[in-house]
Amino acid sequence: MKPGAPYQHLDEIERLAARFVDRTLPCPEWTHQAHLTVGLWHAREYPPAEALDRVRAGIQRYNLACGVENTTTRGYHEP
Repeated sequence: MKPGAPYQHLDEIERLAARFVDRTLPCPEWTHQAHLTVGLWHAREYPPAEALDRVRAGIQRYNLACGVENTTTRGYHEP
């Protein structure tokens, strides 16, 4: 799949989510589209509170794997 192209099949989304979770997704592929897709995948797979916890923790771990610190202005942060 080309970066920025819509996902055509569920297996593409599942591979994206798996590579995010195990932190093998190349950092340049962590696009806005990938971020939203991974969030929606979690919402589909887990109850709401668990999905939110998993996405929050996963983004923090993924950022660190990409060399991005999670601070109040960079990486994972909430207003």
